[in-house]
Amino acid sequence: MSISDIIQQLKLIQSNLNSQSKTFIENDKKQILDLVRIDQLFNLGEDADGEKLTPYTPFTKAVKAIEGKNPNIVTLFDEGDYYRGFDLTLISNDILNIFSRDSKARELSEKYGSRIDDLSDVNEVKVNTKLEEQLVTWVLLKVKI
Repeated sequence: MSISDIIQQLKLIQSNLNSQSKTFIENDKKQILDLVRIDQLFNLGEDADGEKLTPYTPFTKAVKAIEGKNPNIVTLFDEGDYYRGFDLTLISNDILNIFSRDSKARELSEKYGSRIDDLSDVNEVKVNTKLEEQLVTWVLLKVKI
C-alpha cells in the first residue's frame, strides 16, 4: 500500500467521523439522557451547574415524605412524563442539545432554570471521553495498513 493510498484511506475515514459520531451518540442516547435524568435530577436535585433546584413547597415536601421519597431533593419526577419526554439532537456535529418534549418542560424551565436539562461539566466529560474512545476504536478498525 502506497503513502497516497493510506492518505486517501484516512481522508475517507475523516469524512465519515461526523456520521459515526452521530451513530455512537444515538446508540448511547439512553445513557446520555440518564446522566441528566438520574444522576443530576433524580439523585442530586441539581441543574447542570450543580445548583440545587428551588425547594418544594411545604405541602409537596409533606407529600414526598408520605410517599417515602426524600422531600429535600427536587427531582422533577412526579408521574415521569418530563423524564420520558427527554430527547437529544446533535447540533453542528459537536454540540448536544438535550431537552424534554413534555408539555410541562417550558414551565419547569421557567421555574427551575434553563440548565435543568443540560449535562453538568462532569457528565459532559464522561460523554466526550466515551465518544472519543469509541471513535478511536472505530478509526483503528477502519485503518488497513
